Amino acid sequence: MSRFQPTQRRSFDEAESHYLGIHHRFAREMFRHHAPAVLRYATARATARLDINGRFDQHPDVWRFIVLKYDDGAGPGREAGEAWLPSWAERTIVRDHTNFLREVRPFLVDESVIIDRRSNQTSMHKYVVEFERDLDASDDDVAATRERLRGMMTELATDRFGLRLYVENRVVAEAAMVAVTEPGQAYAGSTLPATTMTHLDEWYFDHPAWGGEFFAAPALTEALRDVPGYSRIACHCVDELVGVDRA
Repeated sequence: MSRFQPTQRRSFDEAESHYLGIHHRFAREMFRHHAPAVLRYATARATARLDINGRFDQHPDVWRFIVLKYDDGAGPGREAGEAWLPSWAERTIVRDHTNFLREVRPFLVDESVIIDRRSNQTSMHKYVVEFERDLDASDDDVAATRERLRGMMTELATDRFGLRLYVENRVVAEAAMVAVTEPGQAYAGSTLPATTMTHLDEWYFDHPAWGGEFFAAPALTEALRDVPGYSRIACHCVDELVGVDRA
């Protein structure tokens, strides 16, 4: 999973237009025809962020998330990772990054499906929750806060109307990035010695009303106001486009 910001060298509308009209089109066709190890490629634009009142009235502090799911043993950070993407495709992607984005943060994650109630629905509304720790905090404080919030959210999810899927993504490592024309546009080919991000969890509901109802629960709103060990816990409402799905 990756997160990134729009370039500062163009207007937001220009970056959005380039991403959707050019980069996303290239990526989905390239993954479809030239990267069989990619089982799923999805992009999600953040539209709003959960605020301290339990409402999605706050402006997002991230532009987009990318989700890439690989066949076992493939993908960056894996032993067989060299073959997952053609070298010409990676060079093209990095060159095009300079046209629309900056500050890419790619994370290798381990996925666990906690709740799966999918049935015959044909669309879902998605939320991404980022858990970012304070590196000066103790591991015990970080673990205790994470387990408290995870337990509360899982309990709130019991028989929750409209909830279809909860996926927990534990961050294993963060890839190092280097600047081209702006920070974080090219892959350094290594991982950082440590990362502040601990989890990027995905929640899916039938309708934004049901997702908003879930995240507005008073107990959760109160709990998110006191998060020892974490410098940032951000829940974003996102619009997701799935470009490739072989899963």
